[in-house]
Amino acid sequence: MFNRLEIKNFKGINSLLLNDLGRFNLITGENGSRKSSLLEAIFLFHDRYSPDAFIKLLSWRIGPMITFTPATLFAPFFFNFSQKSSISIKIDSDELLFSIGQDAFSLATPSTALNPHSGANNGARLNARVIKNRKPMDSYHFEISPDGVRRIGPTNPETLPDAAYLSHRLYSTQNTARDFSELDKKGEGKQLLPYLQIIEPDITDLSLGLQGTQPEVFASSSQFDTKVPLSLLGEGLGRLTGILCTILARKKGVFLIDEIENGFHHLILPKVWQCIIESILKTDSQLFVTTHSLEVIRALKSVLSAEKLNELSLIRLKRDQSLKTIRGNQIALAIEESWELR
Repeated sequence: MFNRLEIKNFKGINSLLLNDLGRFNLITGENGSRKSSLLEAIFLFHDRYSPDAFIKLLSWRIGPMITFTPATLFAPFFFNFSQKSSISIKIDSDELLFSIGQDAFSLATPSTALNPHSGANNGARLNARVIKNRKPMDSYHFEISPDGVRRIGPTNPETLPDAAYLSHRLYSTQNTARDFSELDKKGEGKQLLPYLQIIEPDITDLSLGLQGTQPEVFASSSQFDTKVPLSLLGEGLGRLTGILCTILARKKGVFLIDEIENGFHHLILPKVWQCIIESILKTDSQLFVTTHSLEVIRALKSVLSAEKLNELSLIRLKRDQSLKTIRGNQIALAIEESWELR
């Protein structure tokens, strides 16, 4: 786990510093306060060696990218699309830096950027550097080739904790089936059942099957004579299953849930939180969640013990990138005193 995050020149974030992070972190704030961008920066830090990292982040926002150039793929990650300053994402004492190589990418002048189908490069590439404890560790770069994005160096990249970005827009029955399958291979698939029974007590068993040609998690229920796909039992149950499978399939991970309230009725939020908290503790992981909902904040506070409440941080962002951090018992007091926390 980490307790300090500093972001500079990333997307809509000019400069942002977060201290006193906990195991459980709630990110609140009005629209445009860069809550989702904060989660994306954390994801990019942990997925920094993946050639597909930038494609993933953009496709989560705008949909699948079929073709791209450095202007459309890399430039949007720089603050105000300006590549004069490096992107910096620093977690504790480790820093990740991105800068352009040779020619800047311009959305207004795409002819200067690489055509991914031409095989030419024009020097348009994204350089990356990793600094640990103020000492350079890795230098490498990304460039676009006819086959897509490729990473040049290092030969043996550092192994990093898994990070997973979870949004209601990204829920996939196939991804859930993949993670459930990994759990089931290790004999751990059954551990999911008690969590889901908190929401749907009638579920008696889980198994992997095919819905048409696609793999999906199926549920046995005392209400039905046959197994049914979990996706047919409601959006909330499907999303919760996806979140839990993602967490339980990864140990000591970093999990980033955007707008957690979507898909869940406010009356079941305490049960949802109970499931997520127990899975985070079971895997010794760290959680970052964005929300606009006061019900989400109250529900989380209601299910945390006094001891675990001390592991909770609430960070309220503003559009001017100022912020306020509240920890533990201060959050309980703020709720009782009806402070504005969203």
